[in-house]
Amino acid sequence: MVSATVERMTTMQCPVCQDERVVEQPPCADEHADCPEWLCTDCGAALLIGVMQPERAQRRSADSAA
Repeated sequence: MVSATVERMTTMQCPVCQDERVVEQPPCADEHADCPEWLCTDCGAALLIGVMQPERAQRRSADSAA
């Protein structure tokens, strides 16, 4: 028996199954406050729900560039 941690579950339209399916949200590896990643429990398709904000590139200071 395999066990896994699930943060939330709901139903959504799966683009692979082309029907309403139960989806689950695994723990967020990126530590988002409201993680956009969901998985279809039937086919395993990954769904990204919501707007993703690009992370700002870290600028190197003039001291570390020298």
